[in-house]
Amino acid sequence: MCKVSGITLKYSTSQLVNFNVIRDVVLNKGIPDDVVTVHTDKKIKRKRKEGTVQILSEAEDNIYRVSFFKRGRLHDKNSVPFGYLFADQS
Repeated sequence: MCKVSGITLKYSTSQLVNFNVIRDVVLNKGIPDDVVTVHTDKKIKRKRKEGTVQILSEAEDNIYRVSFFKRGRLHDKNSVPFGYLFADQS
């Protein structure tokens, strides 16, 4: 099972975002700019305008990229929490 935040997974998107692609993005292997773009032709959206709600079907592009908001990446592809002190530092 593959879960990705913000992307509706169906057959066409599972061909673009799957375990192998996510692994390659994290390890920086062959993915240009480390970004995967998923295009959805008909995404159902609600738009509020002047007290009314309008339901529309629009095209949408979602961008998948790796983000480290709470961790820092080391040169050897490992990650550590921000503020982490190594044993040799005093």
